[in-house]
Amino acid sequence: MALSPDLPAPITCRPRQRRPAAVEDGLDASDARLEPIRLVVWDLDETFWRGTLTEGGIAEHVAATEDTVRELARRGIVSSICSKNDHAAVQAILTERGLWDFFVFPSIAWTPKGARVAAIVDAIQLRAETVLFIDDSASNRAEVAEAVPGIQVCDESVVPALLDHPLAAGKDDGSLSRLKQYRLLEARSRERGREGDDNASFLRTSGIRVEIDHDVEAHLDRVVELINRTNQLNFTKSRLSEDKDVARQELKAQLHATSGRRAAVVRVRDRFGDYGIVGFWMMDGIWVEPYLLHFAFSCRVLGMGVEQWVYARLGRPRLDVVGDVVSTLDDAPDWINLPAGGASEASASRPAPERVRLRGGCELEVLRHFFSFAAREVSSAFVFPRHGQTVWASHAATLFAQPAARTAEGAAALAAIGFRPDDLESRFFEPATGPTCLVLSNSADAHVPLYRHRRLDLAAPVKLFGIDLAAPADDAAIAGFCRANGLSGERAEAFGGWIRTLQRDWAPVAFDDAGLPVLYERIAAAVPPDSLLVVILPLTYADAPDGGTVAFPDQERANDWMRAVAARHGNVAVVDTAECLRSRTELRKMSHLHFARDVYHRLYERIVAIHDARARAGSAVYTQGRVG
Repeated sequence: MALSPDLPAPITCRPRQRRPAAVEDGLDASDARLEPIRLVVWDLDETFWRGTLTEGGIAEHVAATEDTVRELARRGIVSSICSKNDHAAVQAILTERGLWDFFVFPSIAWTPKGARVAAIVDAIQLRAETVLFIDDSASNRAEVAEAVPGIQVCDESVVPALLDHPLAAGKDDGSLSRLKQYRLLEARSRERGREGDDNASFLRTSGIRVEIDHDVEAHLDRVVELINRTNQLNFTKSRLSEDKDVARQELKAQLHATSGRRAAVVRVRDRFGDYGIVGFWMMDGIWVEPYLLHFAFSCRVLGMGVEQWVYARLGRPRLDVVGDVVSTLDDAPDWINLPAGGASEASASRPAPERVRLRGGCELEVLRHFFSFAAREVSSAFVFPRHGQTVWASHAATLFAQPAARTAEGAAALAAIGFRPDDLESRFFEPATGPTCLVLSNSADAHVPLYRHRRLDLAAPVKLFGIDLAAPADDAAIAGFCRANGLSGERAEAFGGWIRTLQRDWAPVAFDDAGLPVLYERIAAAVPPDSLLVVILPLTYADAPDGGTVAFPDQERANDWMRAVAARHGNVAVVDTAECLRSRTELRKMSHLHFARDVYHRLYERIVAIHDARARAGSAVYTQGRVG
C-alpha cells in the first residue's frame, strides 16, 4: 500500500532477510522458519469444489473447506481469494453458500496469480511470512512463492488438518472483529481507488479520528499483542514473554517502573468504521530527553498517518528504531481529527482547555503528556538543571521579573552563582491569543530556600541535592557532586566558585520572611481576565525510608495560603494532590511529588473538570473558542 504523497518515502533501517517460502513442504510445526498464519489466500477450483467452474461446472462443494474458512475467521485468521475464474459467477456461488462475506480483497480474474497475490498481501498490509497460499496447481504455487518471497504455500491436501495445526491456532474472535476490521480496510481501499492518485485528498475526506486512552491496564491483552505481533510499524521491537500471563506481569511492571512513565493505547475510527485499538506507546524521561520504550501500531492503519500524528503530539521524543519499519515519522499529517470546519481539532473524551500553559516541577512534565492530546496549544516551563545548578521554575519567586536582575551588577551577581536574569522571570501570565488554562505547581516554595543578595534587591531559590549549603563549603562534597553530575575541568571549578560565592554574598531567607502570602495575591492579580489559573497543591507529607511519615508543615501553610487566595478570586482554583491519591502505595521515591502514573492522570482529569465546570457555568473564562 502506498503512503500519502505528502509523507516521506518509507525507510529501512537495515536490510531485511527474507525467509524462504515453504514450497511443497507442507506446514511443518518443527520448522522454525514458519510463523503463525494471519491470512489464508485460497484457490477455488478443486479446493472449494470438485471440478472446474468454467469447464464443466461444479461436481461437488467441499463442505469441510467452507467450514474451515468460517472457523479460521472465528480465530481471527482472515481469508482471501486468488482464482482464475469469472468474478460475477464466483460471487454468486459463494453468496449463495453464505461465504462471500468471509473473504477480503478477493482477486478473481484470468491474469497470472503471482502479481495478484502480491497485491493482496500488500493491500491487506501483512508480512508475507504470516500468509498461507493454498492452490492445487504446483505451477501456481511456484509462481506465487517467487512473486511473494517468504509466503507459505501448500496444496489442497493441507485443508483437512489445517485447523489442528499450531500455526493456525489464532485467538478467540467469536465476534469476527478482525474480519470486520479488514473489511473496513477493503472499503477504504476501494474508495481510495475511486479517488485516483490524490491520496492526501482522500485521507482528508476520510474523517480519520484518533482517540487516546491512558487506561492501558484495561487493554493489557491487546497491548501485549501489539508489542509481540506487530512488525512493520513496531519501531522499538522490545518484545514481552510469549507466555501471556508472564507478558501481562512484565507489562504492568514496565508501566509502573518510574513516576515518569507515560503510556496510552490508540483507537482509530473513520467514515468507514471502527478499527479498534491499533497502537500503543510507552515513554519515559524526566529532567532528561524524553524517550520511547514502545511505539507500535497495527498495519491496519498503515498509510493513514496515525503514527506520524501521535509522534508529533508526543513532542518527537527520542526513538531508537530497531529493525525494519515501513514508515517515517518526519511530518505530521493535517487530516487527523479534521472537523467539518476544516481546522485541526484535538481528540479528547471530555471538553478540555483549548490553550494550556504549564509551569512547575517535574510532575507537570507528566501532565503535559495528557494535555498534548487534549488541547490545541500547549506550552510549558519546568525545573531543569544547568551545569550543576538547578533553575527552580516551580518556585513562585521565579514568576515575576526582578528589576535588579536586569542591571549589569545584578546580572553579574546571578552569573556568579550559576544563574541568568531570565531564570528569575517568566512569560507565564502574558496575555494569550485566547482563553487559556494556566496550570501552576509552586512545589518548591516550601522545599527550596530563597537566598537574598546581601547588597542588591535580588532573591533566588537555591537547592542542590547532595550539598548542605547551610554548612561551610566542603571541597570533598563539592568534588563528589561534580563527579555525580558529570562536571569536570573548568565546569567543576566554576561550580565550586558558585558555592563559595553563594555562601559569601547571599543569605538564606526564613520561610516566614519569604513573603509568600503577598506573592500569592500578586499571582492571582496577574491572571489574564479571560483565563483560569489552576494551582496544584503538593502533598504535605512523604513516606520515610523507615516506613514512617515525614510531615512538611511549611507546605501545609503554603497550601492554606493558596486556598485562601483562590477563595477570593474567581479565576483561580486549586487541585489538592492528596485527593488524587487512593493509597500510600502510589507514592514514589519517598517524595511529595512523585507518584504512580494513575495519580497524574487523576490530577489532569480534575483540572479538565474544573475548566469544564467554569465553562458550563457561563463564566467569562473559556466562553469563546472553547473545545467541545
